[in-house]
Amino acid sequence: MNDTAQKLYSTIRPETCLSFDAEFARGMEMLELSAVSLDGRLVYSRRFKPRRYRTWDSDIHHITPAMVATAPSFSSCRRQIQAIVDRCSYIVGFAVRENDIAKMKRQHIHTLDSKHVLELRDWFWICHGRERGLDYVQGISLKLCCEQLGIATDDERAHTSAYDAAVTLKCFKILFERFVDSYGAQQGFATFADVVAHFKTVFARCKRAYDAERAAGFCTIMRAGDEYMVKATRERPELSEQTVECIAVGDRKKALKKLSEKFTGTQRSRSFFFRRLSDKQLAYFRGLSAPKKQAL
Repeated sequence: MNDTAQKLYSTIRPETCLSFDAEFARGMEMLELSAVSLDGRLVYSRRFKPRRYRTWDSDIHHITPAMVATAPSFSSCRRQIQAIVDRCSYIVGFAVRENDIAKMKRQHIHTLDSKHVLELRDWFWICHGRERGLDYVQGISLKLCCEQLGIATDDERAHTSAYDAAVTLKCFKILFERFVDSYGAQQGFATFADVVAHFKTVFARCKRAYDAERAAGFCTIMRAGDEYMVKATRERPELSEQTVECIAVGDRKKALKKLSEKFTGTQRSRSFFFRRLSDKQLAYFRGLSAPKKQAL
């Protein structure tokens, strides 16, 4: 840990930044929940007996029904968990919004929407994966983050919530320090909050560019027997005798919605068929072509 990062960590109390991880029965009901504070201390860890489910697949987390047969219910521990959540300001986790936070909210833990979410996948992409050509959404896992960042993992302990929360925190700290090294001299960070705020700005800008790149592609009108078909692809398709016209578009789904509404009267976001192609329709189709990017 470098001195600059240590100073930034010291601007908040460790228990106000918690790494959460949870395991679930059938991906729905909480089986285990752990929280590790910024200084690596295990703040909370407990297993729960599900209220709804009596059987589930335990291949990943290895928590069997017998292991939680005498465990307390989540609802009986809710007050203690709520107190821990209320004291924190930052939540660290991997896919934490759609998993841990969403499930805690479903089980009536409040104030989660007021927290700063430090999503490890976001930090990994900005501080490591993007410059190495790794996609933001495809193939990124906690295990891959550890491998890429040089963190040794124990397969026997993986997918226990306490272990995964601790490993997630280790990954986050490495990425936090990289971000500070990259932007600190320019931004002059004085607090942990300053770093988080600037990261949100950088991530939003990069994610907009990522989304725009993934949205762009090609729309093609094809002859299909006695009909025509409009389809959209990310890559330029191979042209054939059935190809009537192919254009580059800035957003494939938006283009399909406009075309389907114009050609069929119904808005669709997937390939569609239509009966007749007029000169006016073809001109409209060509008019949706994205302008070519000028060389810088």
